Amino acid sequence: MPDPRSLLPIEELRKPRTPPQLAAWVDGKIAAIAEVEEARGPALKRQRPFKQFYEEIYPLNLFVKHRYSDRESIVVTYNPDTGPFDAVVRDGSVSPPRDVMVEITLARDPQWYLRMEFFVKHGHVDLWSPVITSGNKRDRKTHVPMLAVDREEHVRRDCGWIKKAANRKASKTARYGPSHVLIIAFDDWWSPSDEDIAALRAFVTDHVLPVLPKFAALYVLGLSGRTYLPFLSMGSGGENG
Repeated sequence: MPDPRSLLPIEELRKPRTPPQLAAWVDGKIAAIAEVEEARGPALKRQRPFKQFYEEIYPLNLFVKHRYSDRESIVVTYNPDTGPFDAVVRDGSVSPPRDVMVEITLARDPQWYLRMEFFVKHGHVDLWSPVITSGNKRDRKTHVPMLAVDREEHVRRDCGWIKKAANRKASKTARYGPSHVLIIAFDDWWSPSDEDIAALRAFVTDHVLPVLPKFAALYVLGLSGRTYLPFLSMGSGGENG
């Protein structure tokens, strides 16, 4: 294959889809990308358009599965262009149809890209240990030691990254309004327990919601697909349906 980016043509990214259509398309693309060796590096390093697919469309699909299930009256359109929303969800079950603008951001280890760079080079990497680097980008040397991380540390880290993600959006509140919802997606592949999820929910309620008054709703979403924490009726807005 001459260019792995051809796996994700822009016209496919922006095509309107119902929730079942979106789920089938995302699953098909994940399988297709996995079969192409030339796509492995660009996909792991999140080069475009893989960055758009894995960091926006993939969590968008998880959100739609949780929020709208198999409702055929819902049409989801991803926006690959720069703007104040990453997707539009149109609800055709009401008259006139109601549009919800969806903004998506990741709450993730700031060293994640270095971790994936190490993985592409060496074929293995510890997902939770600190990344130690020296040199600049051209001659950078990276080391990822094996280090056990307990559950309290996982919760503490994720809470901090979720708060930072919220603060990034809070600094741009003029772009958003009561027709917008915010998805903050985080890495929950460490399988948080019910107690861990309760701690995350309490932290978001106390420390994240107060800085996001312009959004109609906040959804904290685990990238494994298991964690789904909706926080509705924020500020003067509120998402219904």
